[in-house]
Amino acid sequence: MNEPVLKKPLRKALLTARVLAEREQLRQDMNALGHSLSPDAIKTALLDAGGETLMSFTRRRSGLFSLIEKIRWSA
Repeated sequence: MNEPVLKKPLRKALLTARVLAEREQLRQDMNALGHSLSPDAIKTALLDAGGETLMSFTRRRSGLFSLIEKIRWSA
């Protein structure tokens, strides 16, 4: 008979702990989101993306020029 009486405070404590943990996780997520939207973070992301695009273009261009050189010298 005492079992339900003991379970209620334990369940409440577990739910309270869960709410506190979820609140802390939400706080950390909001801080991370705020940081990722800062001007410095946006600038870094754009520069990284631009650098990758430029490198990809350079590799393709250099491959194209190599192909043209091979065709020109073989003809």
